[in-house]
Formats: sequence, structure tokens, C-alpha cells
Amino acid sequence: MYTCQTCNKTFSREGWFNKHKCSDSKVSEQKTKVIPTDKLVCEYCNKEFAREGWLQKHMCEQKERFFKKDDKSVKMGYTAFNFWYKIAMNARKDKTFDHFSNSRYYKSFVKFGEYIVNSKISDWESYVRWLTQNSIKLEDWPKDSVVNKYYIMLNKIESPDRAVEKFIFVAEEWGNKTGFHWSEFWGKANPYLILDYLKEGKISPWILFSSNTAQEFIDNLPDELVHALVSYIDVEFWKKKTKTNKEDVEWISQLIP
Repeated sequence: MYTCQTCNKTFSREGWFNKHKCSDSKVSEQKTKVIPTDKLVCEYCNKEFAREGWLQKHMCEQKERFFKKDDKSVKMGYTAFNFWYKIAMNARKDKTFDHFSNSRYYKSFVKFGEYIVNSKISDWESYVRWLTQNSIKLEDWPKDSVVNKYYIMLNKIESPDRAVEKFIFVAEEWGNKTGFHWSEFWGKANPYLILDYLKEGKISPWILFSSNTAQEFIDNLPDELVHALVSYIDVEFWKKKTKTNKEDVEWISQLIP
């Protein structure tokens, strides 16, 4: 806004102000001065506006990010950003949301946050540690192919005890929903559900390669599902592992025939 020093009339554009002449004949020929009044400025991007209504309707990217700060994906992304910052940058304190929203990592972490919210990653902090340790590019974090590699790695270091414990928990949970006993899992559960459990690391290859009923399940799978199964586990690794750990295989087969 611009104000005439002589008559106090205001103008929203400098051009209109420069053309202005006061109605008072005594001062009409006097040259007026440009004096900017209080500016209407967006607090997020510093863009100036001539009218308050225009400022209120204005939506820059930073303003939009602020208003979305309570969205689940944004909150999750912000939490993951702070966790990553501590392990990757050795930061001791959380960064403010303003720091996050202005960082070059904002969009990537919000996308990752959305992936966590909508996926079934049970321990996202361990996943982020693995991603950081293996220098996985941030844009690849919310990719199923990367998550699959993570679960394949976890399966390889999981103990037989933990594999059995995890399977019984999943099978009992399935039984409570369907009315079947947990021991009927391999014969009654939907094959696609079982493949999802294997993909998500809820069922360990320890069980798959040790249980006779699990082997029967594999033998009855159509080729397309066998191909999907192979993409979730390192078959050659587990063939060697079960061959050299026969006592563990025998123990599992007694618990889960």
C-alpha cells in the first residue's frame, strides 16, 4: 500500500499513486512522495499482497505444509526424519517441525511416512537403521522390493525358537478369526494370506522348510504362486541352512508337524 503524504489517500499500486494529484488546489501541483504503509506479507514465504483477502486466499507450499502437519503421513514422516537424523547425523535433540518442513528431505520423508502408515512394517525403526547402515537411497525407502530385501535379511538371522514363537502367534490369531485350530493353518488358510505373511516376515522360512504340512502346502501351490513365493525368500540359502541344522529342523517338525 502507498500513502500520499499530502492528503493521506492510499493506493494499492505504485503506478496509481504516481499518477495521483491532490484535490486541494494549493497542493495539487506539489510532487508527492511514496511512503509504503504496513505491508501484508505471507509469514511462510514472505510474498507481499495489496489486499488482506488475497493474503488469506494465498496458499504457498510452506503454508500448505504447515496446515498438513497433523496428517498421519506427515506426523509419521516427521517422526522418522528425527529418528534418522539422530542415527545418521548423531543429533541429540529433535528438529523442530519448521526445520523439517523447510528441509530438502520433507517430501521424501512424508512419502515414507505414508508408506509406513499404509503398510505392515511392524518395526519401522529397525527398518530405518538397516536402510541407513546399507546406504539405501531415501527415495527407495518406500518400495516393496527394498522391504522384501529387509525381511529376507531378517529371516536369515532369526533363531528357530523365535520362528516357532512367531508362527504360533500368527496361526492362533488366524484361528481365533476363523474358528479353526492353529495347527490347521497350512491346510485351511487362504494361500494368498499365507504368501502375504511370508512376504511380511510373519512366517519364517524355518517353518516353511521344516514343517511337513508346510511342504505339502508348497507342493499344492500353482506355478504363479510358487514364483511369488521364491521372490520372498532365498531358497538356496535355506536349503543349505536346513541341511546343516538338522537338529533344529527336527525340533520344529515335532512342534509343527
